[in-house]
Amino acid sequence: MKIKIIFFLSNLDGGGAQRAVVNVINNINNNLFDIKLVLLNYHKDQAYSNLIPEFVDIIDLNTRGRYSVFKIKNLIQKENPDICVATLPQVCKAVMIGHLLSNHNSKVIFRESNYRPKKNMSSINFYLMKMTYKYCDYGIALTKKLKDQMINQYNIGHEKVKIIHNPIDLNYIKSQIQNKKIEINKQHFNLVACGSLIKQKNFSMLIKSIKLVKKEDKYNKIKLNILGTGPLKNKLEKLIKENNLINEVSLLGYKENPHKYMAESDLFILSSFYEGMPNVILESMACKTPVLSTDCPTGPKEILGNNKYGWIVPNNDIEAMANKIKYLFENREELIEMKEKSNERIKDFDVLKIAKKYEDLFLSFK
Repeated sequence: MKIKIIFFLSNLDGGGAQRAVVNVINNINNNLFDIKLVLLNYHKDQAYSNLIPEFVDIIDLNTRGRYSVFKIKNLIQKENPDICVATLPQVCKAVMIGHLLSNHNSKVIFRESNYRPKKNMSSINFYLMKMTYKYCDYGIALTKKLKDQMINQYNIGHEKVKIIHNPIDLNYIKSQIQNKKIEINKQHFNLVACGSLIKQKNFSMLIKSIKLVKKEDKYNKIKLNILGTGPLKNKLEKLIKENNLINEVSLLGYKENPHKYMAESDLFILSSFYEGMPNVILESMACKTPVLSTDCPTGPKEILGNNKYGWIVPNNDIEAMANKIKYLFENREELIEMKEKSNERIKDFDVLKIAKKYEDLFLSFK
C-alpha cells in the first residue's frame, strides 16, 4: 500500500520554497507514495502551476493563513494522510493547529526555508514558531546553520532536525538554457543578479559597488543586469540615476526564464543580507556561471565551500564587493577554473539525490 503524503504550501506563485517543493514532488517515486498538494490559494496561472505532474492532486483551500486552520483540520480528517509536510512559517503554524484539532495520528514534518533570528520576530510569532517545531515529528533544515538555529532558538532536540538541501533540476535548467535566445553584448563583462526587489536582497549595496568600480575607466566594460520585480523598484531606479549608472546597471524586471541570462553572463552575484538556502546560487552553478556572494546567513558559504566553488565577500561590504568584481574582471582565467569546479559541486544538489533523501525519511516512519 502506498504511503499517503500531503504537501502544504501557500501557493505556486513563484518563490524558492515553492520551487524546491515542486522539484521534490516531481521526482518522488509515485509507485511508493500517493501525493497530494494542498494550497491555501491557487489559480492555474500561478508561476509553477504547469510544473505539477498529473499524478499529483491539487487541492485549493481558497483561504488565507489564519482562516485556513479549520479547513486544514477537516481536510486531514477526510484524506487520512500518513504524513503531512508543510513549508513556510504561516503554513506551518496553520498546519500545526489544524492537525492538533483533527486529533489525527499522522506524522508532521515542517521545512524551515529561511533564516529567522529571534530579534526579527514578534514575541507572539516567536512563541508560535517554538510551539510549531516542538509539536512536529521532524524539522527539515536546508543548511547546517539553519539546523543549529532551530535547535538553539526553539529548544528542540538535535535528533528531531534533519538537513536536506534544496534540490536543483539539472535537466530542466539545461532545457531552459537551450529554450530561448537573448540579447547580451558579449563585448562586455556581464554581471547578473536575480531576486525580488526587496530590502533582504540588498541590491542597493550592489549598485553602490558598481559606482566604485566605475571610478576607473579601465572597468567601463563591466555591466550589471538585475532580474526581478518588487516594491523597491522606484528607489533602485533613482539610485541608478543619481549615481550616473544608467549605462552600467539595468533593471530588467521579471523574467520567466532567468536561466538564459545566467548562462550568458560572466558572473552571478548574490548580495543578500540573509537567505535560507539561495536557489539562485544553485541555478547559476547549474548554468555553468561562477558565483560571487556575500557571506550572508545562511547557505552561500555552505554551497560554495568557503571560496572553493565560488567567491565569498563580507556581508554588506560595498568596497569588498567592488574589489572582488575588479579582481575577477582582471583575472578571467579564474572564472574558467571556477566554472569547472562549480559544475562538479552542483551534482551534490541534483534533484534525484535530494528526492531520495525525502523518500528515505518518509519510509522511516513505516
